[in-house]
Amino acid sequence: MRIGEVEHLTWNDIDLDNRVIKIQAKEGWQPKTGNARSVPMSSDVVELLGRQPRHCQWVFTFPADRYGPVRQIRQRRLLDYLKRLLKKLGLPGHLHTFRHTFISLALTRGVPEATVREWVGHVDDEMIRRYTHIASQESHGAMQRLEASILERRAAAKKSS
Repeated sequence: MRIGEVEHLTWNDIDLDNRVIKIQAKEGWQPKTGNARSVPMSSDVVELLGRQPRHCQWVFTFPADRYGPVRQIRQRRLLDYLKRLLKKLGLPGHLHTFRHTFISLALTRGVPEATVREWVGHVDDEMIRRYTHIASQESHGAMQRLEASILERRAAAKKSS
């Protein structure tokens, strides 16, 4: 999901029984492409969201504090939190890195491009090509690893004969 989609996710968008998250317009907000879509949830996501407390309509919230009651999380605060967490863990990246990684992994693991497009809400051929380029790099890397393995086996076979 895009950061704006996470920010505007409500409990009405979560269907645990059917294991889908609905990305849909709300008053004052709409998805980047303007299109609604449903994204299937993994078992881990179903379990995680099933355990989340429901303090208000928003799925991701700030706790009640001196500024007021539980309220919708904001992109800037989420990004700041993630930046601090990544720094603490000594990891590179930013929030959108997770989206890029998910798309790249799905493509390199054989999920059809049309399915990935539907999940992430991409309609632009150029945008999805960025990720298939990454998949192509993964493909070349896999071939190099296979070739190295074959060469090692040949060398071992020659040694033993």
